[in-house]
Amino acid sequence: MLPIMAPLAQFLATEGIEGIRLQTYDDKTGDRLDEGETPVGKASIAVGLIKYSDGTPVKPGDELTLQEAWDETYHYLNKVLAPALSRLITVNLPDHKLMAFASWLYNFGETKARKYSLPKLINSGSDDRVIIEKWMEYINAGGRPQLGLYRRRMAEVLMWLDLDWRPALNASFDDSVFELIETLGGDVPPPLVDDILFDEDEVTADLNRAQLEGLKTGKSPVIMPVGKKPLSINSKPPEDVPYGIDPKAPLQPKEDAERYRRAVKKEKGVEMKKLGEALTIAGTTVASANVASDEVRTFFGGLGQIGYTLIGVAICVGALYWIIGKIRERHNERKEVEAEINAVQGMY
Repeated sequence: MLPIMAPLAQFLATEGIEGIRLQTYDDKTGDRLDEGETPVGKASIAVGLIKYSDGTPVKPGDELTLQEAWDETYHYLNKVLAPALSRLITVNLPDHKLMAFASWLYNFGETKARKYSLPKLINSGSDDRVIIEKWMEYINAGGRPQLGLYRRRMAEVLMWLDLDWRPALNASFDDSVFELIETLGGDVPPPLVDDILFDEDEVTADLNRAQLEGLKTGKSPVIMPVGKKPLSINSKPPEDVPYGIDPKAPLQPKEDAERYRRAVKKEKGVEMKKLGEALTIAGTTVASANVASDEVRTFFGGLGQIGYTLIGVAICVGALYWIIGKIRERHNERKEVEAEINAVQGMY
């Protein structure tokens, strides 16, 4: 048993982190689940377990004694979480850092965690500032930032720095993790701002000033991490983007944004529709000329059935392209609007 597992269990059992519950509850709504009820999310028990140590799933109506709840919790931490932790973290960490990451890992599970950047940053020896900025991005559920997750990420960050994590449980979205660290006497490397380039263009200059201010304070607007990718002329601070995009969410590359991808697919649909229209017009024009012009009729008559087939194929293919292009245009236009409305991040 890793020495961090006992304090980790106590941390997870804290109200506001996971809490410990002896009756089945819905992990999405937090409501108790009695026998016969259908959960909105997943049926959970103890500190958020969805399976027992024997592999059977937690069911609505299940109840545990306090001892059983702790036994199930320790079994999961030692038999599932500890091996996953050793596979994901390949560098030596002090116990407080290992415990902080273990809490984060518990929240996501090994399969999801392996796809995320945080363990890679830790294994590569990135400084605490970079790690913390990435850590605080994992606050969304259902596409929206959640205050409970924001507080939990803060608590984990404070634990990572070997500070008292309890003040994080009273934080609001207006509270900056870096300000809280400073209040608690922690020491985090300052942001590297020397590499920020100021463009003469007014829009880009405004964005860089916004980024600089965000990096100094640890608050929004933080447009993007320094030293990765230059700000583009299309960037906007999150608060300037419509539909209530979360101002604490850093901008994402436009190639990763669903609304951008849908816009590209919509344009491809428009291009396909235009090609179909051109083919249809060309085929129809030739067919009309074949009727009205002796020269054209003589030419296609010389080609025989092949000539008439080509005209028919051009018209049919053109019409088909136009229909498919129109469907793609409308479908992706609708999806683009939906993605814009549901977006939580601006894009650059």
